[in-house]
Amino acid sequence: MAISELISEFNVESSNQFEERLSRLMLVAKASGPSDLAKVLEINPSSVAAAKKRQQIPTGWIEKIATTYSANANWLFFGEGPMYRGDEIAAAGQADQRPSSEEVCPRCAKLKNQLEELRQEQRKERERCDELVQRLLQASDRLEEVGATVLRLTQDNAELRIQLARAAPEPAEANRKSA
Repeated sequence: MAISELISEFNVESSNQFEERLSRLMLVAKASGPSDLAKVLEINPSSVAAAKKRQQIPTGWIEKIATTYSANANWLFFGEGPMYRGDEIAAAGQADQRPSSEEVCPRCAKLKNQLEELRQEQRKERERCDELVQRLLQASDRLEEVGATVLRLTQDNAELRIQLARAAPEPAEANRKSA
């Protein structure tokens, strides 16, 4: 067999391996095409096109998909073993059976529940804040009323002092009258 035939055979085998790995990544990520995969990986679609051209998937992609979806990296790389860590789902003959999102990523389901709990807590906190703002506004209104009352009483007090001063004799006069 000539070297060119070996290289050609190797390229066909590599191409098949690349396509299989790419389809496994897309299956786990539930990506319908390269652009969906790029979104999941948070990369430019041109990066997927460049990987196709090179016929080489960056290991970081495999790592990200494995981590995000609790997938078995061995299955993503080689198609061997269960599709998901801790699962006994055989990847080989069951590629067309897409599991639910909870099966794909138990961690995602847990995080989704935690997010919903946090949103409920946030709504309750917002309601408490709204209630506190209302109380604060009411207290502010009462403070203004009290301030106005204090001002009025201070003015009344000043008027009464003036009236008292006019009505009361001078201290020197009071001493002469008493003597």
